[in-house]
Amino acid sequence: MVDLDRWFSEDYRISEPLCPDHFSGYEHEPGGVAENAEGETLDR
Repeated sequence: MVDLDRWFSEDYRISEPLCPDHFSGYEHEPGGVAENAEGETLDR
């Protein structure tokens, strides 16, 4: 179950557009397996 109340009341709003610089420094973080819409594993 997902509680969307905080999103609808804009407690969790996105204040600015994301850009590639926001992700710098996270290149080496462990992550899950990326999959496309068909469930096929994607190369990173």
